[in-house]
This record gives sequence, structure tokens and C-alpha cells, in this order.
Amino acid sequence: RSAFPKEERVPFGLLRLLALRKGIDLVCYREGETFCGFTYTVTAGNVVFVLFFAVKADLRGRGYGSAILTYLKEKNPNRSVILNVEPLDDEAENAEERIRRIRF
Repeated sequence: RSAFPKEERVPFGLLRLLALRKGIDLVCYREGETFCGFTYTVTAGNVVFVLFFAVKADLRGRGYGSAILTYLKEKNPNRSVILNVEPLDDEAENAEERIRRIRF
């Protein structure tokens, strides 16, 4: 919940239901018993569009996000993986966070 503003959240039950459709994947990532994060992707042709991508707040900055992205690219070697991020905006409340996301 901390990864997305309230107005951008989709009820988790709805995400799970929609993930039953072909080309939509909801994947949770773990290290042992520890939940690390999740991705919600839509695959169409030669593109994988990452709609939601989050790493648990207390695990950020430890390489989990990079590992997840590497996994997505390896799983889809002949597809472009597109990650949607907020545009840079110096006036935004989360301007620093946006910069970190772009750098990532």
C-alpha cells in the first residue's frame, strides 16, 4: 500500500481476478518465507507492460527491484519490458522519489 498513492490503487481482489485472463500475470516474489514484492504485467505480442511493480518498503535499496527486473527480462527474452513511471516534476510532493524511480 505504501508504494502507490491511494488514487492509483486497484483492489487486490480485482487484480487477482483479472490475472486469470490470458496475458495478465500477478507474481509475488519471496526470499524464503519473506514477501519481497510483486509485479502485475500485461503481455501483448512482443511487449510486456509492467502496470504495477513494488518492493516491500523495508527491503528497498537492497537489490530486490533489480533482481525482479532481471527476472522479467530473462523470462521474456524476445519482448520489450516497459515500466511505467511518473514523469519528473520538481513541484511534486514526491519529486525525489520520482528521480530515484527514473534512475532505477
